Amino acid sequence: MKISIYSIRHLENITRQALSPATRIFRPCPKCSLSACGGETTAHFFFDCDRYAAIRNTLLTSAASLLGAAWSGADTRNKQENTENENKEIIDTRNKQDKTENENKENIGTVHTSSEAALFKDIANVHPSPVASDIATYHNPNDTKSGECLKNYFEDILLIIIYHFPFYESIPLLKSFYQDAFKNIVICGSETYSHHHIMVVDIHRGHYGYECVGEAIRRYPDYRGYLYINDDVLVNWWTFYKLDKEKVWLGADIWIDTAHIMGKKEIPDSWVWWSQWSNSAKACEDSYLEITQQYRSNEYINITKLVATHLLNGEGKKRCFKTWSDIFYVPKRFSDQFQRISFVFHKNRVFLEAAVPTILSFLDLRSSWEKHFGLYLPDKYGFRNFADGKLVWESYNYDVKFIHPVKFHGDIAKPNRDKLKDDLIPYSKRFTKC
Repeated sequence: MKISIYSIRHLENITRQALSPATRIFRPCPKCSLSACGGETTAHFFFDCDRYAAIRNTLLTSAASLLGAAWSGADTRNKQENTENENKEIIDTRNKQDKTENENKENIGTVHTSSEAALFKDIANVHPSPVASDIATYHNPNDTKSGECLKNYFEDILLIIIYHFPFYESIPLLKSFYQDAFKNIVICGSETYSHHHIMVVDIHRGHYGYECVGEAIRRYPDYRGYLYINDDVLVNWWTFYKLDKEKVWLGADIWIDTAHIMGKKEIPDSWVWWSQWSNSAKACEDSYLEITQQYRSNEYINITKLVATHLLNGEGKKRCFKTWSDIFYVPKRFSDQFQRISFVFHKNRVFLEAAVPTILSFLDLRSSWEKHFGLYLPDKYGFRNFADGKLVWESYNYDVKFIHPVKFHGDIAKPNRDKLKDDLIPYSKRFTKC
C-alpha cells in the first residue's frame, strides 16, 4: 500500500476528510505506481506505507495541530517548525537507507518516489543522482576538439528514453548506441520490466511522455540538463556538440498560426488532438489557469515572469502551441519550473505535442531556443508505416540531426536493428575512442 503527501495549502481539507469516518484518505494504490489515485486532484507523490507511517502520522498530527491553533487563535508558527524538523529527521534516516541501497544497485536509480518540493523542500536529496559521483565538471564545445572527441562531453546531461509501449527488448541495443556518449541514461515507460530498471510514469501510450522529464528532474536534480527522446527517434548525437547546454533545445519549429488561442470558443479543427482524439485545447487552457492561480504567491516560481515570457512568445496572446515533440532538452536553470508546470499539464491530460511547446513557452523566449531540426519522415512522405525501414535508410545520413520514426520492435523492424548494430554503433565509436 502507498500513501499520498499533500500540499500544505490543503491541510485543512485533508484533516476534515481524514477525521470523517466516511472518508479513507490513505486508500490503496497500485504497487509501484507513480500516478495519482483516482479522483485526487492535489499535487502529490507516493511513499511506501511501511517505511513512511511516521510521515503519515506527522502530517495528520500537523494538520490537526494547525486547525486547532487556527480555531483557538493560537500562533501556529512553532508547530510548523516542529513538524518541519520532524520531517527532516525522517528524511535524514531515509537518506542513510538509500545510500546503502544504492551501493548495491547496478542499474541506474531505484523505484523511488518524490514529494512536492513546496512541501518538503529537501526531499530531492532522498533520490540521489544516478551518477556515481558528484558532477564537478561541465563540458562545453571547446572541450571536444572541434567535435572529434565527445567521450565525456554529455556526462553532465541525463538522457531520458521514453518507451510509448513496453517493447523493452530493444533497450540493450539503444543503450549500446547512446551509452558511450551519455554516461547516465534513464528508461521511462508505463510498465516495469524484469530485465532492466524502468522509471514508471503514467504516460498512456506516450501521450504524456513529457512527465518522464518532470519525474526525472524530481528524482535526479543535479544535472546540467535533461534530454528527452522517444524510443523511435534515432539521434545522431555527435551533431549536438555545438548546442548551448544552458538553453532550451527543440527538434521542430513552432508556427503561431497553428496554435490555439485560449478563450476562443472556436477550436481549430486542423489538428485532431485539439478536440477530437483528445481534449487538449481545453485541458491546456485549464492548465494555464491552474498554474497562474496556484503560483500567484509562491516563492519557487515567478509566475509574473513566466506569463510575460509566454505572452511574448504568443505575440501578445495566450496560446496553446503544437509541434513535433519527440526530442527536446531542458537546462537545469529551467528544470524546477518545467517539472512543476509539467505536473499540472500531465494531471490535466494535455497531449505531448501540445504540452511540450506550451510548457517551454513559459520558460524562455523562442528566439533564444536552440533549434536543432531533424527529419520527420511524415513531413516528407506523409503518414504511413515506416517500420520496415526502407524509407528510413533512403533518407538517413550521418549528418542528419535525428530521424523519426525508426522502429525496432518485431520481425518487420529487423533491418533497422541490423543497421544500428552493424553500421551506426561502429561509426559512433569514433567520437568516444579518444
